Amino acid sequence: MLISNQIRAARGLLRWSARVLAEQAGIHLSTVQRMERFQGPVGGNVESVRRVQGALERAGVEFLAEDDSPGVRLTRLGGAADKVRAARARRALSAKDKGK
Repeated sequence: MLISNQIRAARGLLRWSARVLAEQAGIHLSTVQRMERFQGPVGGNVESVRRVQGALERAGVEFLAEDDSPGVRLTRLGGAADKVRAARARRALSAKDKGK
């Protein structure tokens, strides 16, 4: 069971905005915001929850649920996280070049 705090914590570890998570999961930004808004288990469309969890796991996040203490940890930095960071770096360089 995915907890709203786990989504926010996972995004923090990856330095992803809610918009980036929505893009990586293939869902609308408002869906991510709604999932994170409430405390406790994430409700709503099961497919959307699965997509969010899958996107975060592909980026290297592991969801923990030991002794009723849900959490997250970053097991590796790769995959989608690297692609997002590379795209951000390219945009920043492009913006600098346009400013010259």
